[in-house]
Amino acid sequence: MNRFALVGLVMMSLCAAALAADKTSENDARLKRALERNPKADGDGDGVLTHDEARAFFAKQKKKTSKPRGTQQPMAAAAGKLYEKRELKNEDGKTLRYFVMKPASGKKQKFPLVVCLHGRGGNTTAASVLAGDKMRKDYPCYVIAPVSRSDRVWAVPEGVSKLKGEHALPLVFDAIDKLKEEFSDIDFTRVYVTGQSMGGFGSF
Repeated sequence: MNRFALVGLVMMSLCAAALAADKTSENDARLKRALERNPKADGDGDGVLTHDEARAFFAKQKKKTSKPRGTQQPMAAAAGKLYEKRELKNEDGKTLRYFVMKPASGKKQKFPLVVCLHGRGGNTTAASVLAGDKMRKDYPCYVIAPVSRSDRVWAVPEGVSKLKGEHALPLVFDAIDKLKEEFSDIDFTRVYVTGQSMGGFGSF
């Protein structure tokens, strides 16, 4: 790129920035609609929404609504109704949120336990699938779906350098021990682990 073309690009960028800065709800239809829908966006309360006020307001709103990765409920909303939300706090003061689903069968028998470890994004397909009506009828079991914080990983196998963070599997074992104390009908000779992505590493 020659010197004149570069100067031209810089001038175009400066002009675009200047035009954006001059836009207000009085001369721009989008800003006018934004002010009508979000009166609080008018930061100085003068009744006119500027481009900078709108940008600052919506950036703040986006920050409020965004969730840290790995902290949301690790299953579909419909399945979530069948899961009981719990929280564990160990002797070191560390906490772990997790969800438990009990088997649908009312028979007096021993049930297996399935551990569902979600991926880095916070989702586990297994927890939702196991909450389906047919699955609950054909394969009754207890299910535990622990939730890892964004600064944690389940575990890091040897040779995998991409996953970084505090290992959370010890907390999962603590949660399983709690279930062992509470539910005498869990068959702890049949504990199954499944996971996707980061949860797959945790399963191994």
